[in-house]
Amino acid sequence: MKICCSVASQISDKGFSFKPQTCPTQAGFKDKLFNIPSIMKTNLFFLFVICIYSFGFSQTTTIQYTPITGDIPNPERGFYTPTITFASNYTPLNASYLAGLRNAHTPFAANYTVQSTLVHRYFVLDNFVNSPIDASFLANMQSDFDAARQAGVKLIIRYSYTNTPPTGSCGNWICPPYGDADKATILGHITQLESFWEANKDIIAVVQMGFIGVWGENYYTDHFGDASLSPFIITNANWQDRNDVLNALINAVPEERMVQVRYPQLKQRLVYGIGAPTSVAALTSAEAYTETAKARIGFHNDCYLASDTDFGTYSDYGPPVASSDTSNLKPYVATDTQFVPMGGETCSANNPDDDCAMMGGRADTEMRRMHYSYLNSEYNNVAVNNDWVGSCIEDIKAQLGYRFSLVNGTYPNTIDAGASFDITIHLENNGYAAPFNKRGLELVFRNSSSGVSHFAPLDHDPRLWLPGTHIIQQTLCTPPNLPNGTYDLLLNLPDPSPTLFDNPLYSIQLANNNVWESTTGYNDLNHSVMINAPISNPCTGTLTMSSVSVYDPAYCTPVLNVADPILNDLYIAKTQILSDGAINAGIYPVFRSGHAIDLNAHFEVKLGAEFWAFIQGCYE
Repeated sequence: MKICCSVASQISDKGFSFKPQTCPTQAGFKDKLFNIPSIMKTNLFFLFVICIYSFGFSQTTTIQYTPITGDIPNPERGFYTPTITFASNYTPLNASYLAGLRNAHTPFAANYTVQSTLVHRYFVLDNFVNSPIDASFLANMQSDFDAARQAGVKLIIRYSYTNTPPTGSCGNWICPPYGDADKATILGHITQLESFWEANKDIIAVVQMGFIGVWGENYYTDHFGDASLSPFIITNANWQDRNDVLNALINAVPEERMVQVRYPQLKQRLVYGIGAPTSVAALTSAEAYTETAKARIGFHNDCYLASDTDFGTYSDYGPPVASSDTSNLKPYVATDTQFVPMGGETCSANNPDDDCAMMGGRADTEMRRMHYSYLNSEYNNVAVNNDWVGSCIEDIKAQLGYRFSLVNGTYPNTIDAGASFDITIHLENNGYAAPFNKRGLELVFRNSSSGVSHFAPLDHDPRLWLPGTHIIQQTLCTPPNLPNGTYDLLLNLPDPSPTLFDNPLYSIQLANNNVWESTTGYNDLNHSVMINAPISNPCTGTLTMSSVSVYDPAYCTPVLNVADPILNDLYIAKTQILSDGAINAGIYPVFRSGHAIDLNAHFEVKLGAEFWAFIQGCYE
């Protein structure tokens, strides 16, 4: 692995100079040099960073893994459980009830069971159509977030002002006025809610646009263009108002989370402008996960399979005219959802289209095409979902979202402490989609006698593991102070949020026999490695093992002050490391910081010691 580095090339009692080496910018690397105003002792060889290639030659073993069948209650995927509360009569979430949803249960009117790690939470702001949200509602909402965290589930959240379709004499089954709020009120409410979303982003899976129209579906609305009435179009002024709400939402929702829109055109006309045609380009892999609006807007389809256009989901709402447009919008969504979340609910019977492929329909094949991560478990079971029982319901349960399974792995049998080693892991994603939120990935070395674990981050992003086969190939570096002994190898895919990373309920279980540890959230790779005495010239690199998990908040403190004694260890800070200590002979510490490593006049590297320093931030 090549490392962009700055080499200390001259040492004297007056300090030292730097000769920067230029490397291409790589993701995760900072292009800033060291800030080291310290005085070093004469004639010391002070080794900062070496661009090093190191390879192990130890014997290896290849392990074959056996897949399992059946649904796995993994985070941020699967059949969700819907819940609703009204400001006028708040019904709080119950942590015990939510925890029970992770176990097999029968949804309302269903002929099948599910295990839910996702809960859809409807917040109906019916008391606040013309006023700010009050403190009581905000406190109750925070209690709901706390209950979800306690239960080990995540929330899909949506806000609306009315979920009751009004009747009248307009000739339609639903008639205005609908009772939603105007733009100014909505923008004010988004401002009020912003801090709560930030504080609870760990257990928010995704935020749906909501707010506009009955059910927050952006259709039957008093203020943003009612596409249900002639001439059935949304005007440019209506589009601008919708863009203003969506822009505010994108800015208020934490950048680590995405926003789902009900209709593909809502995204297209925000990203490309009000006059954008339905033929605009979808998200590319190069644009994915860049935290732009284009990269952060996904979709929810609340009338899945109801018709060829899914009751207007895949329609162009003009101006100048409105028309169905499946030829542009369906391929657009199919491409986009490789990198953004897709989910929803069935809506109305539409046989045979809403049957499984084996019955002549497209229920399961369309989910794979559109990369569905979740589906409502309680609507509409009688008309649609129950028809899948006996044909594809078990496949849908297992394959919604991601489904990772190990195929084989090749690992070393012995490693000298301080030496590098290679691993190769083949895995498959047999699900419909990849994870849409950031996911941790690290190799765990756990001492089989003491149980003490050491961690190495793996330079792969599970969000890019689309359906198909993937290979993890990595050269890693063991610290020279790694104690001798036998270590079990495990794979950890934790939630990277500091509040959740060590909670196994939020870690990903691989779909294999004899790998899952429910108490730790690790996946046992069924292989052990012998660590021998350290070598004289230890390796180092960006993927160096640490005694602390890379997702532990202690690992990623903003500023770290390192004083005597400085031990054989990996010291990491998000922005800056400060030190005035002494590094004694035989000590091999590694400092790694995102912006600066500041060593004062008392800092000393004694003869026989090696000190490594990197300008690279925490692995986030």
